[in-house]
Amino acid sequence: MKKKTTRILQLIYLAAIFFATFLAGYFFTRGNNLDFFGVIGGQNIFWFLAAVGGMVVYWAAEAWTLNYLTGLIYGKERFWHSVKMNMIGQYYSALIPFGHGQPIQGV
Repeated sequence: MKKKTTRILQLIYLAAIFFATFLAGYFFTRGNNLDFFGVIGGQNIFWFLAAVGGMVVYWAAEAWTLNYLTGLIYGKERFWHSVKMNMIGQYYSALIPFGHGQPIQGV
């Protein structure tokens, strides 16, 4: 029963994400003559890919640091586990104003 409830909540969450994305896209394209997709389409793809690559390098460096420090304190752990903990920390840092997300990373 618990798996079914979790699955239903996941579908509701996914529907909410799609609705919010659609709503944001609608307001970006309809309000104040702002052509959001036209602006995005006119950008240089090199700089977009450079920004994405920079974020990936930043995430990998932070995950490596987390893996190294937790390895010193608690012993070896998989790098992928450190990447997941890093992403959880990034999520909570973005979610909570003035939050840092570190208490959840310690769990």
